[in-house]
Amino acid sequence: MTTTSRILVSLAPLALVLACGTEADRKITGSFSADHTASFSAWSEPVNLGPTINTSPYNDQQAALSKDGLTLFLASTRPERPDDGVFDQNIWVSRRACADDSCPWGTAVSLGPTVNSSVNDFSPALSRDEHWLFFASGRQQGAAGSSDIWVSYRQDVHDDFGWEAPVNLGAGVNTSGFEGGPAYFENEEGGGAQLYFNHNPAPVNTGGDIYVSTQA
Repeated sequence: MTTTSRILVSLAPLALVLACGTEADRKITGSFSADHTASFSAWSEPVNLGPTINTSPYNDQQAALSKDGLTLFLASTRPERPDDGVFDQNIWVSRRACADDSCPWGTAVSLGPTVNSSVNDFSPALSRDEHWLFFASGRQQGAAGSSDIWVSYRQDVHDDFGWEAPVNLGAGVNTSGFEGGPAYFENEEGGGAQLYFNHNPAPVNTGGDIYVSTQA
C-alpha cells in the first residue's frame, strides 16, 4: 500500500464535479463539456458553484449529481442549525430549475436525522436508478470500524427527503478500519453491480487503497 491520499471523483453526464482546495477549506466546482462524444474532449476551467453550495469557512466537498442534472448531493461541515457548534460533516442537497448555467443552485438543505448522525456523514453516491443513496459514516451503532459504508432507500426518486433509515453494508464491505468514498456501478449489459470504495485498514492512516466489491 502507499501513503498517498486518494479521493474518488464524481462523474455525471456531461460534467465533472470535484472538490478543490486544502483539506480545511475545500470548495465544490463544476466543469461542463460542450460535446458528448465517445471520447472525452478537453475540460473547461472549473467554475465555483457559488455561495449556496460553497460556504466559507466550512468544508464543502464530495458532490453527487443526479442524472437530470437538477439535484446535487454534497457533504458539508456547515452548521445544521444556528446553535449548532459541532462542525461535523453532514449530507446536504440542493436543487435547480434547469441543467445549465442560467439556473443557479438553490440553498442547500440538510437531509436531516434520518440520514445524518451526530458524527461525520459524507461521500454521498446515488445508484443509477436513484432509489439508493450510498454514503460513509462514522456512526458507531451497528458499525464495524471508524467509518463504514451505509445505504438508504427512497420510494420516490423525486423526494429528496424520503430516505429510509440507513443500513450498514456489513462485513462483505466494512472492516475494523476505515471505509469511505463509495461509487456504485451497475452493468446494464452484463448484469450485476459493483461498489468501488476507499479502504484504509486498522490502524487507520497506515495507507488507503481503492477496492471493489461485487454484489452477489
